[in-house]
Amino acid sequence: MSTVLPVPEISGLDAAFPADALSWMPPWDEIPPEFRDMNRGTEWNRIVRQWFFSGLPATTKFKAKKGIDERAALRAISATMGSWAPKHEHKEAATAYMLSCWFESVKGWEKRKGRKGKSA
Repeated sequence: MSTVLPVPEISGLDAAFPADALSWMPPWDEIPPEFRDMNRGTEWNRIVRQWFFSGLPATTKFKAKKGIDERAALRAISATMGSWAPKHEHKEAATAYMLSCWFESVKGWEKRKGRKGKSA
């Protein structure tokens, strides 16, 4: 993504009670269309869906882009996902877009299902 999206500063209070997410997340019309397609979306959308609905494995590795404060970016994304203010579609599109702007990659995000027929 060539667009420079600044990482917002999220206070501890906003991280815990993210009521103002609409003030820091990108407006719907500024999010590229591929992130707004809820039927297909991007890999970033699939990561967000996994994170939102099932959580991410503890072994997930985020690789921030050069010059991005990884902790601040993850805090902003997490606070956005936890907010009740935006509609779910806006929240998913915005957090997927934010991930794509601030991270080169996210590894190990897919939860693996157990194998049938194998004993522990």
